[in-house]
Amino acid sequence: MLESTTQKAKGLGLEYRYDNMIWQDTLNTHRVAKYAQEVGKGKEYPERIFMRYLLKINFFRTMSNLSL
Repeated sequence: MLESTTQKAKGLGLEYRYDNMIWQDTLNTHRVAKYAQEVGKGKEYPERIFMRYLLKINFFRTMSNLSL
């Protein structure tokens, strides 16, 4: 399955590096997303989660660069 996804991404000009990924448990995130839908915040929730995640990654990459 991963090979198929990697090849499809490559066809779109993307490089998926599953060997370099940090796998996460997303069960609780999905539970909160379901709740957000139930209370009418289903569209806002994913955007906020992704932004926080991307900002956190960028923060840690910046911090690791400072220690070089």
